[in-house]
Formats: sequence, C-alpha cells, structure tokens
Amino acid sequence: MARQQLPPSERLALLARAAHILNRQGRTEEALQLYRDSGAYDAIVALLLEHAYEMMGTGRAQSWLHWHSWV
Repeated sequence: MARQQLPPSERLALLARAAHILNRQGRTEEALQLYRDSGAYDAIVALLLEHAYEMMGTGRAQSWLHWHSWV
C-alpha cells in the first residue's frame, strides 16, 4: 500500500531510515535487506566492511559473500 501512496523518492528514504534504525539495534541482516530495497548501496558497503572480520571469524563468510554480490 505504501508504494501506491508515497512518491518513490520518499518511499526509498523511509526504507533507508528504517534500515539505519535496524542496524543501530544490531539487526544487521534486516538492515542490509532494507538498504538493498532502498538502493543505498553505499550503506551496504559500509556495513559489509564494518562486519567483515566478525563474520569471517564466526563462520558466516557465505552470508557476507552473498551480501557482497548485491554491490
């Protein structure tokens, strides 16, 4: 429904804002998906770089590589 009522630029801005909030709550995977939906690829790159060491060290390299394929 939001897609029908909001101008595209406003919808994308809201998605990016929601992603930022999710990231601050430690919900990185959900934040990455919303950043992707909003087209905020610079934010995806920043999160990937921020979490790369942790993810590689905890056996989550496949997830990291999957997200990396988005950019």
